[in-house]
Amino acid sequence: MKVIMISKAAWEDIRKKFQDDPGFRATSHDLLAEIKSIESNNTAQRSASCLKDFGIIDSTGKLTKRGQRWIDNQAYPDVCWEIINEAFPSEAIPVLSDAKIGRQEKLECLQEFGGFKEDGARKTLRFFNMLADATEKSALKPDRQNIAKQANENKTSNTCNPTSTASTPPAPSTSQKQGKQEVSMVVDPSFPPENLTATLEAISLAFPNAKFEISMKA
Repeated sequence: MKVIMISKAAWEDIRKKFQDDPGFRATSHDLLAEIKSIESNNTAQRSASCLKDFGIIDSTGKLTKRGQRWIDNQAYPDVCWEIINEAFPSEAIPVLSDAKIGRQEKLECLQEFGGFKEDGARKTLRFFNMLADATEKSALKPDRQNIAKQANENKTSNTCNPTSTASTPPAPSTSQKQGKQEVSMVVDPSFPPENLTATLEAISLAFPNAKFEISMKA
């Protein structure tokens, strides 16, 4: 996963600029010239790169269809949730979303599943928190209790720690068949049945349009 290196100030300033002038082009040159919170060419280039990665601008710096929704205050929470689901490791999202889990555990989870060093994990966590704050009104975001439940199960089973001796959650495997993604999963009998529903919900978030096949390990 790529380190997300765009500050909250730059994110908000660029969004405001597009709201005021939808025809603006967010090239590195124009970002440096027009956005006060962007003070160097490197910062401008990184910001433009992030906006492209998130599908907000195209290769010319113009707003895409998602970008048009991004500057719409009503659609903004949904766009932020879409970015979270696309840009962050699906295994880490429940942990990062749980306010009861400590910052250090979240950093370690990003380091494991995102492949970050400590500094990159810190920057990416700050950006996640900014997006997460904006998703509170998103209709796409799953119920807060379900997210917290899945995060607690991840924590209990040490999903972010491969040396854990706790019961291992079922790991999905995916394949393509006739253009449709299929997800097969084998459940170990030792896995607590009361934890299965939340696990399935988390997997369905990662593979929303897939066909599921679930079996019990002999």
